[in-house]
Amino acid sequence: MITMTPTATVVTGAQTITSKPVVIFRLFGKIFFDYNGNGKQEGEEPPVADVTVALDGINRTATNSTGWFVIGDVSQGNHMIRPYPPKNFRYMCESAAEFRPVKEYYSVSVGNDTRKDIGLMEGFLTLPLEKGTIIRYNAFFDDDRAEGSIKDWQGGSNTVDNHEGTDFGMPVGTPVLAAAPGVVKYVDDWGPVGIFVIISHETYAEEGLSTLYAHLSSSKVKEGQVVKRGEMIGYSGEDKTKPGPHLHFELDIGYHGSPTRGTSYTPIDVFRAVWNPSSICYWTKDNDPQFPTVELPTPWAAIPTGLTDAPPAMAYFNERLYVAVKGRGSNAIYVNSMDAWSGWALQPGGTPSSPALAVSDLHLYMAVRGGDNRIYWRRMDSAGSWTGWSAVPTGSTDAAPAIEFFNSRLYVAVKGFGSNTIWLNSMDTGTFTWSGWLLQPGSTPNTPSLTSWTYLYMAVRGTNNRIYWRRMTPGGVWSSWAPVPTGSTDSSPSIAFLDNRLYCAVKGFGSNNVYLNSMDPVSLAWSGWSLQLGASPSPSALEASPTHLYQSARGTNDRIYWRRIV
Repeated sequence: MITMTPTATVVTGAQTITSKPVVIFRLFGKIFFDYNGNGKQEGEEPPVADVTVALDGINRTATNSTGWFVIGDVSQGNHMIRPYPPKNFRYMCESAAEFRPVKEYYSVSVGNDTRKDIGLMEGFLTLPLEKGTIIRYNAFFDDDRAEGSIKDWQGGSNTVDNHEGTDFGMPVGTPVLAAAPGVVKYVDDWGPVGIFVIISHETYAEEGLSTLYAHLSSSKVKEGQVVKRGEMIGYSGEDKTKPGPHLHFELDIGYHGSPTRGTSYTPIDVFRAVWNPSSICYWTKDNDPQFPTVELPTPWAAIPTGLTDAPPAMAYFNERLYVAVKGRGSNAIYVNSMDAWSGWALQPGGTPSSPALAVSDLHLYMAVRGGDNRIYWRRMDSAGSWTGWSAVPTGSTDAAPAIEFFNSRLYVAVKGFGSNTIWLNSMDTGTFTWSGWLLQPGSTPNTPSLTSWTYLYMAVRGTNNRIYWRRMTPGGVWSSWAPVPTGSTDSSPSIAFLDNRLYCAVKGFGSNNVYLNSMDPVSLAWSGWSLQLGASPSPSALEASPTHLYQSARGTNDRIYWRRIV
């Protein structure tokens, strides 16, 4: 809105002076968490509330709950605007062509009511890959710079000694993008190790930071060229001196240089080391670069509606496939079932973790971790009638429970509250009496997994990120823990039994990859891990019907997907 004061005429002696009208405008806009670093609020990028906004060095207003701010009475001309966001936001941007530290300001020209949106970022780097590219981390930065010892940002060993960047495994010819705006400093052909491109970001970032893109098969940029965030700079290739095609992505203070350039540099991990309180992250979203939000490929099929931010649970009961989830952004519990999908039914109660499902001949069982960290259960009969929630008499957990019906008893396994201990309890489903919690050998940082056939099987992620399993006879005798020969994960495994084989699915360690393995229960021989199509940021679920093995997963877009494997 434009407000004009009336024209005033002042007579002084022989002179008549007519003052000019004063014109004022509104300056308004949105301030939001910019995952993609392009200055546009997209998809699930949330607003940032209560951000103080200063104009020309004076605090004028603050954003509301939806991220909007309005400054009235702004005169025509150039002004300086600066937000004061929470301290976790270190950078801001208005487009994909630039960014700057939040301690700086933006110049805005006001000649009418003017909108000015500002995207806030925790770091300034976005993925150097196109939306839809499947993420696979071959090796992280080695945060332990001492010779002969390794440690990645998660405290694990998914790196190599003195590795100076992050390796993304991908086929040769995958498009590679600029992870931030800048100027191409060097384009070098290093022969058998491929083409290297270095982009300088010193115009926008402090400390003279640069990014390196190594092992390219070809380059699409020239030295001195200005590039925007997300602009294609070349195609991935391989280091022919090492196995596996991949992109080596690196952040440096200074310039990495080449065999013929004696430039100095200090490599930096782009991830925040979770074990180092002084570490910081350089991705736009803390340790979670804007993973591509794409539909999982065939043979995955999306459940028509519904979103979740946790792993789904799955069970086959009464000739229908049931899926239970925690609602995205809430503790609500929903259940759906398929011949054709019945639609999501909101359940009573709530859980901060994933629900668990199991079946007997007569009932579908559900168990959850309650908001008070106790474990609750209920069951549904074949007519679709549910009981109320009942608490397991004792015990608490800080993760989802696992349940399985075996030998006429309902078994519940949990991770102990505030610890890595493993506990097991069981209930007589006729009298509803519980046996009491038994501490199991071993430990896990996540939810255990249960399934059964002629034995009750349990699988866990070990504290070393390997996958372990054991089994119990109908007489209650347990075997010792045995490791799956290869593979590692950073979340819970899922297991199911079909056609006299134990199947195990995991999320790959440090990636969204989905892997499947199976074991012959007689020879105890494993088939080996098979990389599955698609990607999931959470563990997937396995469930067997009498004739098929089903898998369900949360997609990177938070939709729920399912497929029939065999």
